[in-house]
Amino acid sequence: MRRLLMVFFGRVWRKRKASLATMRGEEMKKFPAVERTVRQVALASLLLSLTMPAMAESAAGNLPPDFYPQPKCEKPQSPGKSPGVGDQNAMLAYNAKVRNFNKQAEAFNACMKDYSDKAQNDINAILATVRAAVAAANQP
Repeated sequence: MRRLLMVFFGRVWRKRKASLATMRGEEMKKFPAVERTVRQVALASLLLSLTMPAMAESAAGNLPPDFYPQPKCEKPQSPGKSPGVGDQNAMLAYNAKVRNFNKQAEAFNACMKDYSDKAQNDINAILATVRAAVAAANQP
């Protein structure tokens, strides 16, 4: 009886497998792990897309997104493409543009470093206020 059941279910399984292979195409028959991975990724992305709006709403802070001032640093303008080596005057003009760009880049980097330092000081002040408030709330 056991052998009969194994033969019967084996035939049913082979038929089912063959019908699935024809529905999916021969390439999916060769790579069942790929199909499973594709399904898992699709399911994960669907679940993630459903939960992201709720996570974004709960992560909102006390301040609006544009509350902090943007840096007033000017980005340097690229000197452009270098001219051919045959034109000496164009090369000299290009070299002057590169020197100007380097000066602008130094000024931009100094400005951004100053902006970053000030922002870090603001963050430290906010953290100190939060820590003081937590310590005051935890005292009996």
